[in-house]
Amino acid sequence: MGLIKRVGQQIITPSTVNQPITKGEHNGSGYVKGEPNLLPANIKKGVSLYGVQGAVNPLGAGDTQIYKYPVVYPILRLNYEKIGGIKVSLGGTYRVNIGIAGYSAGTTSVRIYVNGVPVGYERSLVGNNTILGYVEDLTVNDGDEIQVWGKVSSTYDYYASLQWFILQITTMQFTDMRP
Repeated sequence: MGLIKRVGQQIITPSTVNQPITKGEHNGSGYVKGEPNLLPANIKKGVSLYGVQGAVNPLGAGDTQIYKYPVVYPILRLNYEKIGGIKVSLGGTYRVNIGIAGYSAGTTSVRIYVNGVPVGYERSLVGNNTILGYVEDLTVNDGDEIQVWGKVSSTYDYYASLQWFILQITTMQFTDMRP
């Protein structure tokens, strides 16, 4: 029978690859180094590091404009119809900023939808030659389409339009905690 190698204390620092434990006799004082910043609040949602699930949405609502619908679009239907939308590749919380205009007596209504399902508040404008803006924050998943739908109370002698449709986020900075 051979001699057992005396290792003593072994300290392991986590990394991106498996690290073998040295064969032999250990004195019981070895350990794996801990990291106090290994918290869900410091890890992007959908990512797991050493069994800790991330909780941070990579995007948050803010004032940095990332999309603006390119044209003023007429709202001509009595029932809700899709006016415009954008598919987001990265989920998170977006600020949706929309503006509507009415040009004669009647009511114009708009609402935010995600993938064809109403999620925002119905916003209405009553009046002539009026423009109003509305802001709403909503959280979506990767690949969702954020949409604006609209309708008018009458198609007879009434004209309304979507004036703007803007998506905004906050700029977030993540700390690189790699060794």
